[in-house]
Amino acid sequence: MIALGFGGALTGLALDYPLHLLSHGHERRRATQRLIMIGAATTAAGFLALLGSGLVALMQVGLFVAVGLFVAAMVSRVTISARGDFLPALPLERLVWRLPGKPWIEAGILIVGLAMVATATTGPQKALFEPDDTVRQTISRFASLLPLPSGRYALVVDGRSLDELLAREATVQPALEAAIRAGALERYSMSAQFLAAATPDPLASLPGPDLFAQRAADALRRNGMSSEFATTQAEDYAFALKAAPLTISDIANRDELGALFGRLEQTRDGWRENVDLFGLSDPDAVLRLVKEAEVPGVTARDITAGIEAGLVDLRQRVTLWLGVGAALALTVLVFGLGGDWRRALAIARTTAAAAGATTAVLILAGGTLGIFQIVALTLVVGIGIDYGLFLARRDGASAEPSSCRSVALCAGSTLIAFTVMALAQIRILQEVGFAVSLGVVIMVVLNLAHSRHPGPGSGTNNIET
Repeated sequence: MIALGFGGALTGLALDYPLHLLSHGHERRRATQRLIMIGAATTAAGFLALLGSGLVALMQVGLFVAVGLFVAAMVSRVTISARGDFLPALPLERLVWRLPGKPWIEAGILIVGLAMVATATTGPQKALFEPDDTVRQTISRFASLLPLPSGRYALVVDGRSLDELLAREATVQPALEAAIRAGALERYSMSAQFLAAATPDPLASLPGPDLFAQRAADALRRNGMSSEFATTQAEDYAFALKAAPLTISDIANRDELGALFGRLEQTRDGWRENVDLFGLSDPDAVLRLVKEAEVPGVTARDITAGIEAGLVDLRQRVTLWLGVGAALALTVLVFGLGGDWRRALAIARTTAAAAGATTAVLILAGGTLGIFQIVALTLVVGIGIDYGLFLARRDGASAEPSSCRSVALCAGSTLIAFTVMALAQIRILQEVGFAVSLGVVIMVVLNLAHSRHPGPGSGTNNIET
C-alpha cells in the first residue's frame, strides 16, 4: 500500500521529462535528453539505496520509484518529438533573483539543518503508523468499556521452575497490594493469585477440618446467619483436603481455565510470566514499591521503550542508506556530466541546502522526523538534482528562459501531485506530501538564485553548457 502511494506520487515526477522536452524544443532535443537521463539515473540511484534499509515497504518504494522514473525517462525520450517551442512562451525567467554569497549561504543552511537533526534525535520518536482521530476515539470508547491492562508497563517474573516463579510472585504481591491501597493501581493479574508454589507439605499452612468448622460457624454468627451452615462447608472442606492437588497441566488442559494462565511461557532457563497491571495511574509509585521489595527475577518492563529503540534503530538505518543513496547519486551525476565535478558540486550544494532547509522546517513543525519523511527527502534530493541540471551554472549567471520555464512547469505539476497527498486524511500521505511540497518550493527558490545579477544575455545557453 505504501509503495502504491509513492507510485501515485511518481506521476508528478514522471511528467517532468516530457515537460522539459516540450519546453526546450527540437533544436535542443539531444542535450535535453541527455540531462533527463542523468536526472533519472541519479534519482534512481538514490532510491535503489533504500533496498539496504531492510524494511519491506521502503525496499518496494525504492525499487518501484527507481524503475518507474527510468521507464518514464526512456518513454519520454522515444515518444516526444516536438518541433520548435511547443509550449507558449511565459516570462518565467523574471523569477530569477540575485543572492550574493550563495555558496556560503547554502553551506550555512545545510549546517543549520544538520544541527537540528542532531538535536531532534533525543526527542520522542514518531510511531511508524498512527491511527487517525476516529480510530483513536473508538479505541478510547472500548477502553472505557473493557478492563484493559496498561499498554506501556508490565512486570516480568522469571523462575528456573514454575514453583520458583510462583514463589517470587507471591513475594512481590504485598508491594502490589500496597500500590492498590495508595491508589496508584486498581488491580493486577498473575498466576500466584490462583496457584501456590509447591512445598514439602502443601497442606501444612491450611487449618484442619475442626478449626475450619469453628471459624466458619463464628463468621456465620457475626453476619446474622445460622451456624448450622458450617457443617456442610466443613464436610466439603475435609473432602477437598483429601483430594490430589491440581497442577498447572491439569488447569491448562481445561478450556474454561486455561486462559487464566495464558501469560505463562516456558523459556530456555525456566518459566516466565508478564504480570498485567490494570488502572495504572501512578507508574512511578508502583515501580518504586516493586523495586523496594527487592525480589529476584522480578523486573519492570516498559513495553514502549523497546518499540522506541527499534524506531531509533530503523530511522538511523534509513538515514544511513539515504546518505549512501545521495553519495551514489553524486557519483552518477559527476559521471553523467563528463567529469565536470565543479558543476556537480554546485548542484549538490544547492540540493543539500534545500534538503537541509526542508528538514529544519519539518522538525520545527513536528519534532523528530518520521521514517517516511526521511524517505520523502530522497524525493526532494532527486527533484533538486533534476532542477539543478537545467538551472545551475558554473559562472553564477542566470539560466536560460527555456530552462526556467521547464523547471517552473515541472515544479507546478509536482506540487499538484504532492499537495493532494498533503491534504489526504492518512498521516503517512500527509507527511510525505507536505515534505515534498515544501522541498520543491525551497528547491525552486534556491535554484533560481544566482550570485551574479540576473539579466538578459548573461552567459551561454545552459543546455549546451
